[in-house]
Amino acid sequence: MALKILINISGHFVKSSHGTGPLNVGVFIKLLGRSCTQFSGYGEKKENVTQLLNPIQSNAKVTDMDAKKFSRRPSTIIRHAACKTHLEEFLLQKGASHFSVSRIILTYPKAISARYKDLPEVWGLWKSILKTDEAVLMVVTRSPESFFRSGGIEKLSENIAFFQSLGLSPKILHELMLKSPRTFANTVQLNKQMVFFFQDLCVRLGGENPDDFARQVITNNIFILTRSINRVKANIESIQSLMKLENKDLLSWIYGKGAFTLNLCNNYIEDNFLLFQQKMQSLGVLEADITRYIYENPSILLLSPKVFVYKIELLLNCGIEASKLLDNTLLSDVSLSRLRSRVRLLQQLDYDLGSNGPGILLLRQAEFVNWLKKNNFLYSEGCYDK
Repeated sequence: MALKILINISGHFVKSSHGTGPLNVGVFIKLLGRSCTQFSGYGEKKENVTQLLNPIQSNAKVTDMDAKKFSRRPSTIIRHAACKTHLEEFLLQKGASHFSVSRIILTYPKAISARYKDLPEVWGLWKSILKTDEAVLMVVTRSPESFFRSGGIEKLSENIAFFQSLGLSPKILHELMLKSPRTFANTVQLNKQMVFFFQDLCVRLGGENPDDFARQVITNNIFILTRSINRVKANIESIQSLMKLENKDLLSWIYGKGAFTLNLCNNYIEDNFLLFQQKMQSLGVLEADITRYIYENPSILLLSPKVFVYKIELLLNCGIEASKLLDNTLLSDVSLSRLRSRVRLLQQLDYDLGSNGPGILLLRQAEFVNWLKKNNFLYSEGCYDK
């Protein structure tokens, strides 16, 4: 029987070496392991030869994808398994669960190839900004690619030093690392290019303090360094054209409320702007008033067309005049669910929004509840969506 098995395997060897390409060692290991395991059932002491020949298969947590990737060289298999074990042990020591560790490796398999001896120091650099192991682990779990692609000590240290040199406050640097960790996966040269772009933009638009301008843009939009310069440039040009802004007004908008809009897709900005403009103009609102509203409330550009059209129709049906819709931040800042639930409740209470005005819809939850109680209206926690 053993002779028959070896003949079958040898035949596979010959076919592989004289057929379509070179012999695949990984295939041979699998065949030999499978065959020897089968043979061990015939009266001999059963031994899992597969485990001896292919260490990666002895680790049940390793995926089939990993096995295929590393099955060609036994030495690579052993090294891969050792690195994986080291990484698992390190993350478990930092407080990660077994589930989290598996998820990290599944999400970013290249994490296994990280240099184990550098991990404690790299972790320490992240912790120097984020302050706790829990916060660092949160980043690693949510965005393992960002953490492991932040590179070795030198690359990460350069990025941290560069951001500190810009004068970013510890709070902003903390938010940058926690909420936008991909920033630290960039090379320091790439991050510098974006900063230089904003500094140059400030000068071209007539600004007097390019360093402060770049710092403020990052402060107001911590995701900006993960965007491409081409996208940001296209958005700026589109916004200036759509709103017909002078350079100084554009500069002020990017410096302040409008910084976050630079993250959006250019087509998304343009489509939303034009649809909102057309809708309001159909209601008799002047173009200048529409532009002013978007300039002062840029978050309206984040809403999907379906949402802001629904909001407009809802408020109009409550008796609020179209000319009054742009006198407050109802359309841009109040969520659709809260707006809808409050309108429904006020209608049940026979409260006339047309006569009394929409100001009550802008109240915070606690203020709204106090208003209900003060006016002797019955109220329960579940009577409307928060």
